[in-house]
Amino acid sequence: MNSKKRTNGIFRFLNLFDIIVILVVIALVLVLYFARSENPATPAVQSSTVIYTVALTPMVNNSAELIKVGDELVDKLKKYDLGTVKDVSVEVAKKRADDLVNGGAVYGEMQSQQSAIVTIESACTQTATQITVGGGFTVRVGETVNVRGPGYNGIGYIISIDREDAQ
Repeated sequence: MNSKKRTNGIFRFLNLFDIIVILVVIALVLVLYFARSENPATPAVQSSTVIYTVALTPMVNNSAELIKVGDELVDKLKKYDLGTVKDVSVEVAKKRADDLVNGGAVYGEMQSQQSAIVTIESACTQTATQITVGGGFTVRVGETVNVRGPGYNGIGYIISIDREDAQ
């Protein structure tokens, strides 16, 4: 008899190595399916209120005085709702310069410009890693803010954040 007799059917083209590869692929598909079907730990999202402070500097004289309590602020680039002004203080703008003689820094007043320290309150969503207001603006200390209010605008930085739930 012929020892090289071939079998008919699906196993005619498969050898032992091919069967092992197919079984490994099926096992990987099943593992991925069951791993994704479990509910992954999603970060807890909660809605609350955040109060943050923005330093708008420099502003041309008398433009900082247009900022009033109750103004609704909007990001002038991406149109995010930033919140409502709760407090504002205006002072003469200061510019930092290096002291080349003694070392360190020296701050000089810029008489033609002002700084506005604006406290803003807004509804937000919080996770363990970020605070988001206005549908997309992420509030972080040091973040640049492009503010537009009724009759004024300015660029500044977030200098402090006070979360409602931390009290």
